[in-house]
Amino acid sequence: MADSDNITTLSVVTRRRLLSGASMLATGWQLAASSHDNGGGDRSGDPVVAIWHKWQAAHQETQRLCRKQEQLERKLIEMAANIRLQAYRDFTDHEFDYSAARHAEREMGHQEEHLLKLLSSTPATSIAGVIAKLDAILIEGQPSKNDAEFPWPQIRSVLQDIIRLSQC
Repeated sequence: MADSDNITTLSVVTRRRLLSGASMLATGWQLAASSHDNGGGDRSGDPVVAIWHKWQAAHQETQRLCRKQEQLERKLIEMAANIRLQAYRDFTDHEFDYSAARHAEREMGHQEEHLLKLLSSTPATSIAGVIAKLDAILIEGQPSKNDAEFPWPQIRSVLQDIIRLSQC
């Protein structure tokens, strides 16, 4: 029977999110530059843009914590071959603080999910807010940066059109 505390269980943030970080920021568009004045305040007044900035930070931190946990998992797997399970658990917590890293990733994942729900339920009041929502949909939804399956190319195209039109 399998151990219920299986150390290789998926975390709140699935590993595919690491592959789905296709942000429009990478294509040269800077929401931060278009929606913030020199003092860092949101000029659009759109609550979606403010939520999006918080979600974006949470998303990036979740990915950082996920990568950290994966690095620890690789180290643990390398070392676990000859260690008994209970001794292994005690050792991992003592040597690597694995439980803390796993907990931090889960907590940030919950925060990221909360902000994504808030982002989705808050009406946009500007083009920047619409762009922010579409960006979050792409980052969270598409399996890979250049996924060719419907509707991802169409959503990327619409987002690029909105960005281009907003700059006119």
